[in-house]
Amino acid sequence: MEFVREVLREDLWSKQEQILRVVYQYRRVVVTSCFASGKTWSAARLLAQWVSTDPRAIAITTASVGRQVVGQLWGEVRNVWRAGVALPGTMDPDPLGTLPGEMLPKAPEWMITPGRNFAMGFSTNDPNRFTGWHGGRVLVILDEAEGINDDLWDIMEGQLATGDVAVLALGNPDPEGIIGGFQRAASSPLWHHIEVSAFSTPNLVGGRDDIAPWLITRRWVEERRQAGGDWSDGGGDPSKAGPLWVTKVLGQFVEGGSAKNVIPLSFFTPAIDRGGVSAVNGQPVGGLDIARFGSDDSALAIRQGEHVLHLERKHGFAGPEVGGWALERMARYGCKVVNGDSSGLGGPVLDFIRLTPGIHVNDINAGERARDPEKFVRRRDELWWGLRERFEQHRIVLSTARLGQSVIDQLKGEVTPVLYFYRLGGRLEVEGKDSMRKRGLPSPDLADALCLSFVGYARGSTNLGTLLNG
Repeated sequence: MEFVREVLREDLWSKQEQILRVVYQYRRVVVTSCFASGKTWSAARLLAQWVSTDPRAIAITTASVGRQVVGQLWGEVRNVWRAGVALPGTMDPDPLGTLPGEMLPKAPEWMITPGRNFAMGFSTNDPNRFTGWHGGRVLVILDEAEGINDDLWDIMEGQLATGDVAVLALGNPDPEGIIGGFQRAASSPLWHHIEVSAFSTPNLVGGRDDIAPWLITRRWVEERRQAGGDWSDGGGDPSKAGPLWVTKVLGQFVEGGSAKNVIPLSFFTPAIDRGGVSAVNGQPVGGLDIARFGSDDSALAIRQGEHVLHLERKHGFAGPEVGGWALERMARYGCKVVNGDSSGLGGPVLDFIRLTPGIHVNDINAGERARDPEKFVRRRDELWWGLRERFEQHRIVLSTARLGQSVIDQLKGEVTPVLYFYRLGGRLEVEGKDSMRKRGLPSPDLADALCLSFVGYARGSTNLGTLLNG
């Protein structure tokens, strides 16, 4: 940020500052944005800072088509290079000078030290051009990332396997709801996700359009709202808004296609540090998803009312060890009630926990027939749909201070990619773990535990009686 203000003598608004800062903190950063938020402007300043301040730095950029590479991002890079103030020790500090190195007149290439310190741009028509960039600090910028194909995302991930590499992906979510590498990145716990809504930009925050007239304006947003249809704002409810409003104004993803997300990002994000909620009260309740071997983990969620107090997973524990671990964590929060998945290897673990005086254990078989078989296939589908409704209706709170950002990112990576389908007879089925593994997604163990923690029970019953999503 000091580079932009002191060297380039330019101002940043809050989201631009955040983008430039977090790329140095996280290896993977994805930005989903509204129209005209200045994201490409920010990427150009980041590139200039990256290659100008480190003699070992390399920057590689791409976009879905060549004209976006040359005309958009590299148009901004060229402006920065021409107008930049010389860095101390490289040139006289002349305000009309240029940054170090040479910029080719037409091609997207900035060469400072050949082979060591440079920036280059490519289109995505030949993904193999992005392999083999190693040796120094490498920055990969994926501009208009919503249009980049999966082959390049896979190759880019290979770049991250070595050394000091960072990736910044920026784009506008697709209004058709097409699921690709960009949406998967925004849902993944491996990526730090920044969402830029029009309502967080300077003109809309400041209440007038002359603050930053080159960014999205209040007038344009209001014109789109009045257009209605796909631009409808849903009466202020994002879950009811049109796809163009959601993607181009709010900078969020929409559900689309025959398979839809159970808990889309637009439901999940408002739960983080949600304000205006009641104090934490009521009896703590745990949810325990049990695994023994393989890639799945045992996971424990503890909630009190709408507030999620604890989320944790444990790998490689055998049955009694899982029970002992869960009991110790429950004791920390005064939790004396736990809902556990009794299917598979879960039954013996729950029996072990049940031996502890004062602990009430509710057996829930997630694989059994649904309580409402006309609407759902299995009990697990009902539990997930109950969690969806909690997020949709703002009846769940995920506190960063209590859970930690990394845990919330893990949960986001498990919850938001899960799909649901309509089967024969119109019954709803939630995507299973095997299907998620085939798509290269993590097993949703924390999410399953969270579903279980929000299942109510009929007091005095040892077999749950009537289950309520309370």
